[in-house]
Amino acid sequence: MKHPGRQVAICVDDFGLHSGINHGAWQLVEMGRVSALACMSTAPAWAEAAARLRAHGPALVDVGLHLNLTERFAAGQWRCGLGALILSASGRCLPVKRLRDEIALQLDAFETHVGKPPDFVDGHQHVHQLPQVREALLDELLWRYPARRPWLRDTRPPPGSRDGAAFKPRLVGALGAAGLSALALRMGFAQNRGMLGVYGFAGTSQGYADRLLHWCEDLLGGGLLICHAASLAHAGDPIGPARAREFEVLASESFGALLSTQRLSVGRLSIVHGQRPVMR
Repeated sequence: MKHPGRQVAICVDDFGLHSGINHGAWQLVEMGRVSALACMSTAPAWAEAAARLRAHGPALVDVGLHLNLTERFAAGQWRCGLGALILSASGRCLPVKRLRDEIALQLDAFETHVGKPPDFVDGHQHVHQLPQVREALLDELLWRYPARRPWLRDTRPPPGSRDGAAFKPRLVGALGAAGLSALALRMGFAQNRGMLGVYGFAGTSQGYADRLLHWCEDLLGGGLLICHAASLAHAGDPIGPARAREFEVLASESFGALLSTQRLSVGRLSIVHGQRPVMR
C-alpha cells in the first residue's frame, strides 16, 4: 500500500529504565530516526536520562511520560502485576486515591527533572488506557495543563493495516483504546492516528527489519511507530536481546533508505497536531 509523503512519529519507549536504552535512544534522536521519547520518571536511570535531555535541549524531540503501574522501582510505590492490574481496572476495583497519587508523583518527577510539562503521555505496557486509570490520568492532566494539553497514545493499528488482524496488536487495542479515545476527544486531547510496532519481541534482526517494512508501508500521516531500542542488552532486562536487535536495524543505512523510499518524514506530533484533537 503506497501513500503520498507522510509525517509520522517514531517513539522509543522506556527511556530512563537503564543506560543502554538512554544511550541508544539518544543516538537515534541525533540520527533523525526517532522523534519521541517515552520516559519512566521513577526508573533507575531516569536521572541520567533527564540530564541528557537538559544538556541537549528537549526541542529536538517530543518528551513524554511513560506512566508505570507495573514495575516496582522504589520501596513504598504502589505496583501490581499487569494481569492483576487489568482485572482490577476492568472491575473498577483500583484504589482511586492511591492511583491519583501515583500519577501525580510521576508527573511531578517528570516536571522536576525535565523542567517542563510532558509533550505526550502514554503507559508502560499500555496501562494508560485501562478503565479507572484513563479517567484519573486525564483529570490530572486537564487540571495541570488546561492551556496546552499533551497528546495521548492511541494503541490501535491504523485502519487497513496488516497489524489489524494480528493477535497481539488487537489485544493491546482492546484493553481500552476506544474508551480512552472517546474521553480524549470529549476533553480536547489530541491523539496519534493509529499505532504500529507491537510484536512478541522474538526473532532475528532480519525479522524485525521485515516487520519495519510493512509498518512503514501501513503508517498514516500523523501516525505512531513505537520501539524499545537499546544500544546494548542489559543484564536482567527480559527483552534485552530484542532491544539490541531493534537498535541495530533502526540505526542502519537500510532503515534510512526505507524512510526515504516510503516518503516518511519523522516528526514531532506535538507540532503536527498542534494540541488539537485528531479528527477521525
